[in-house]
Amino acid sequence: MPRNTPPHFRKTLLALAASAALAPCGAWALDLAQSPPGSTEPYVAPNVIISIDDSGSMDWQVTNSSPGSSTIVAPNADGSWPNNAKRINILKYSLKQVFNDTSLLPDKKIRIAWQVLHNNGNSLDAQNVNSTSMNQNSMRVLEGAHRTNFLDFVNKLSASGNTPSHLMFSQADGYLRQNLGTNSAWASNPGTTGAPYLGCRRAYHIFMSDGRWNSSPTGGAQDDATNKTLPDGMVYGGTTAADRQKSALYRDTDPDNLADWAFYSWATPLQPSGMTGTMQAAADYRKAPATENFGTDPTNGKSAILDRYWNPRYNPATWSHLVTYTIGFSTDATTWPGASTIIAPTQKVPFGYDNSFIHLVTGSQKWPAMSAESVRALDLWHAALNG
Repeated sequence: MPRNTPPHFRKTLLALAASAALAPCGAWALDLAQSPPGSTEPYVAPNVIISIDDSGSMDWQVTNSSPGSSTIVAPNADGSWPNNAKRINILKYSLKQVFNDTSLLPDKKIRIAWQVLHNNGNSLDAQNVNSTSMNQNSMRVLEGAHRTNFLDFVNKLSASGNTPSHLMFSQADGYLRQNLGTNSAWASNPGTTGAPYLGCRRAYHIFMSDGRWNSSPTGGAQDDATNKTLPDGMVYGGTTAADRQKSALYRDTDPDNLADWAFYSWATPLQPSGMTGTMQAAADYRKAPATENFGTDPTNGKSAILDRYWNPRYNPATWSHLVTYTIGFSTDATTWPGASTIIAPTQKVPFGYDNSFIHLVTGSQKWPAMSAESVRALDLWHAALNG
């Protein structure tokens, strides 16, 4: 649904995404710890990769393609932004508000690495997180100099260039698939100490963009329409229509969309061996009902029922995997001119589970081909569901 007013800054929501972590081993990304670390399950700081779109359209206003004002760097007193605020300035303000707040995001609660499409701000090493060296943007515990370096990177962000968003997904995935070692993202103290490489350490990718990618995909085609046996034996897809319908929400006809990368990074073990310990299914998944009915699809009268395993509210993975979040910084992220039949959920921050979500579950609607650029902001929502 179109947003009729400028967006409000939601500091806690960004903090929740960035700190998927204030939870012990085995808990879900946004399930904040219910007891002190170490009292029930061992607390393990997760790996968080922050990827930022600094393409030219990030200089536009939130609601249109007119140039934004460089002088607007903070929201109004009520938390809303003026119509002519730059998208990149809203992104920078949001990150600085969260990462400067050590009560909201305390030292040592997460480990972070970062990357940006073009590195127009010329920050050290920032264009590609996928390096075997310990660079300034490599995975480290969030504290001291690493927090300072990240905030310096954010301050320097500047918008220019095209939008090859797939690079951010393929590089994040490749970084977490590197061989285990002292400089790997899985090291107990990256750059200093390698083992133990904890199998219960969770990993998150947060992609921040205004929406549309507009250059050729790169990094090899992934495909979320192919039948696949997952590491726990569950089959994605299957031979019967009933089996395929269970996971139809995640499937599309195009290979190598952002959603395909998000699914690949979740479904294919990042580190198949060499890790100490194992990961259990997320706490809220273990407590969830066997099925959930999201409502009746008015176009075909079917109930939108999902098995717990295929419900995007939960994460059943028990293998080393990457969970993807997307955060949109324009109305393109919630309205899709080239896909007028897709209606965004009523709740936007974060997205809810009505309108076209129901249609996608029952199969009355399919994800459109992303060949038209006007549709591609829809890939942000699709990737968040698939990841």
